[in-house]
Amino acid sequence: MNKYLPILILAIFADVIGNNSVIRVFEVQNHFGTLMLTISMLILQMFTAPLQAGFSDYYYRKKSLIFALACSLISLLLLAFAKSVGMVSVIALWLGLFINSCFGNIVPIAWSALADMQKKNLRFFLGLTTSAYAIGYIVLALMSKAAEKEASQSSWILEDVVLPLIVIGFSIIFVWKAYYDRKNRSFTSKFQDEKPTFVQIARSEINSLLKEIQNPTTCFGLLAYLCWAASQYSLLLLLLNSQKYTVTVIVMMIGYLVGVSILGLCRKIQDEKIIKTAYVITISFMLMFFIFNLFKGDSNHWLTISCFFYTLGNAFLTPSIFSLFSKEREIHEQGKGFGLIVSADSAGFLIGIITVGLFEKFKIDIIYMVLFSFILFLASIFPYFSYEKTRKDVEKILNNK
Repeated sequence: MNKYLPILILAIFADVIGNNSVIRVFEVQNHFGTLMLTISMLILQMFTAPLQAGFSDYYYRKKSLIFALACSLISLLLLAFAKSVGMVSVIALWLGLFINSCFGNIVPIAWSALADMQKKNLRFFLGLTTSAYAIGYIVLALMSKAAEKEASQSSWILEDVVLPLIVIGFSIIFVWKAYYDRKNRSFTSKFQDEKPTFVQIARSEINSLLKEIQNPTTCFGLLAYLCWAASQYSLLLLLLNSQKYTVTVIVMMIGYLVGVSILGLCRKIQDEKIIKTAYVITISFMLMFFIFNLFKGDSNHWLTISCFFYTLGNAFLTPSIFSLFSKEREIHEQGKGFGLIVSADSAGFLIGIITVGLFEKFKIDIIYMVLFSFILFLASIFPYFSYEKTRKDVEKILNNK
């Protein structure tokens, strides 16, 4: 096992807890203000994640990780003043949002660091790092349940600021003291034996990103992942917002962890076959939910079971597409790829936030949210198989040269 894996998992866990705590702190505003702050944060992340992760292709992953974690920590310290009086609150909210969104992109750097060092069975190790999301959402569900019982005015400081700060603080210490990455990439191939300036690197990264998003293979892969992310977040965020479904959320995340464990036993199976298996599992159990719901049984019971297998299937999908993206890129070329994936993830989260807001505003039954989530998942079939086809076409062309 990669000896740095626990450190990277902790860093990703810190990001999940930190980002969701930031969103919870935004709730000190009215509903519209909360929505605007959250949307602003996600849009900024969509644009900055590939750039910051791309910079980590040039600079050491360790330095990049510490910088991103430190920025996340600073943003939470600022957000501790979110309930202050007057302009202090406004400045703290927007400055904390800006720092977190633009400079606190921890996840793509952590995934890039793993891909640099772990070529054998990369899919499973990427799955283990994404388990930090599942653990994070279990913690958030339990914290939400505890917050229901505790009405103290100061309890939000402990849950949304102090505890995330502790997790991020420990992450910084472990990365600083115990993590060592591979030698930095040479600049000579791009910059003719001259060490580039920051502006030159920025210009190079922007040009590379523009080429990436014009690549049909990359576009189809990102679109498929966007559909998966939007499908999962739409359902997950609605369940997280209701104390009634705390157990369902926990079971969902346990399903993901079980899926990752099974993935560890499938080392010799190709990524494409794993993804097709995930489609079969997810579609089958979502259809079962709708069929059993027709018989007016315990819909919550069937929802919980279906969500378990839904996220189990997602545990196959996500690491497999990450593995395919990573294989298309060289060592120290991983940052842009994972940064684009995080951009798609932020876009999926944004769709989830907007969808949940509409469903809650019009008090739409949760069955229709499950249906909407299922339709989004089905929609991913078309870009995924287009991705698979274009990727194989490129491989054939390269093999014939």
